[in-house]
Amino acid sequence: MSAVNPVSDQTLTVDSTAGGVSLTIPTNAKRCYIEIHTNSIYYTFDGGTPASGNGGRANPGDIIDLMGTDDKDDMRKAMADWRGLEQSSTDALAIIHYFE
Repeated sequence: MSAVNPVSDQTLTVDSTAGGVSLTIPTNAKRCYIEIHTNSIYYTFDGGTPASGNGGRANPGDIIDLMGTDDKDDMRKAMADWRGLEQSSTDALAIIHYFE
């Protein structure tokens, strides 16, 4: 794995709204770590609406690692397709760390 340089961070408050929230991806980002701080969330990578019956579940303390390829456009697309976060019951906090 090559060295990663920090680009920026994003803090998201995730509520139970269908469709959730979107990542704000810096143009030079090739990788991101998504840390779940409070309460569980559901997520998808295909743009579908995350819910208990659709997508994955991340719990407090979990980290979702999205790593790209050498093609930055592929990485931006992969991260952009991860459109929604939906919290499982009450508001959750997710911190996203972007790297190049």
